[in-house]
Amino acid sequence: MWTEEVLAPVLRLPRPERARLAEEVLSSLEDPDEQVARAWAQELERRSREIDEGHVQPIDWDTVRLEILKELKQTALLARYGCPQVKVRASRVPFRHMKSRPSD
Repeated sequence: MWTEEVLAPVLRLPRPERARLAEEVLSSLEDPDEQVARAWAQELERRSREIDEGHVQPIDWDTVRLEILKELKQTALLARYGCPQVKVRASRVPFRHMKSRPSD
């Protein structure tokens, strides 16, 4: 019964607040290595600082998704029709969400 009493008002929260709550609850189930957690916290601070200082410009998910799909399609076509040795360079995909801003 207690779970239902807690869950009902949570489900009425706006989506961003529910997402944050879900993240917190899921995080509480993990037993993270303190060193890893500290390293991620530092990385997140560094990335936030780079954005705030204008060193990098974030790219919205829709744009990133289209770029990834286009690159995957092009790679698949090359592998299928003209260049069998082409392999997906997966290491590039996760980091394309940010572009360096040109220096002034």
